[in-house]
Amino acid sequence: DANRQISDLKFKLAKSEQEITALEQNVIRLEGQVARYKTAAENAERVEDELKAEKRKLQREVTT
Repeated sequence: DANRQISDLKFKLAKSEQEITALEQNVIRLEGQVARYKTAAENAERVEDELKAEKRKLQREVTT
């Protein structure tokens, strides 16, 4: 009976270690996604600022 419990606990330990590894890989993947989305958002904000400046410039040209 003790041997069965030991092998059951060893199995549960191995399964838990596999889950931890999978979760760690997910964290790495998601951190990469966050970095890419952050860069994309920063670029979009920069383009938006440039477009707003261009719009103001064009509106000034139209009114003069």
